Amino acid sequence: MKKLLTLIFTIACLYAKAQTTEGESYSSKALTIGPEFNATVKSIYKYGYGAAAKVEWPITSEAEVTLSAAYNRYFYKNSDGYSSAWPPAVFIPVKLGSRFFFVDKVYGDLDLGASIGTNYDKQAAFIYEFGVGYILPAGKHSGLDVGIRYERWGKTVLKQAVLKVAYRFNW
Repeated sequence: MKKLLTLIFTIACLYAKAQTTEGESYSSKALTIGPEFNATVKSIYKYGYGAAAKVEWPITSEAEVTLSAAYNRYFYKNSDGYSSAWPPAVFIPVKLGSRFFFVDKVYGDLDLGASIGTNYDKQAAFIYEFGVGYILPAGKHSGLDVGIRYERWGKTVLKQAVLKVAYRFNW
């Protein structure tokens, strides 16, 4: 599965790069920063939240390369499904990806990366994710980036749906 996702990601990036031509004017680079809310699926964690930052570099008018990092806290479930008294698990995911604009301001993301546990399990887990979002303009060089995505960390570590609301700065 990892090889298939890596192949799809590579082909998508090469296709996007192949669409560039000299003399075109693309959108500016952007930085998004904001909170994330994580709903886990069949996990030892009940829920999570955190903050993330993403840098976007345009390749064409419809495609971008992205690099993101986050700080996430996950709260454990106890045997009856409610949050336990254990301190939360903390992870730092780092991802490289691509963003494709379907129509103006509506996009799809595909990212690959690793998540590193900082307090209990200090091992890294492979991450793949895909999602969709919308950019609400808030000024000439800024906007609100609202999106939802599905993430999977390793085979058994974590599956989750993530809602993000981030402020986007263009430069």
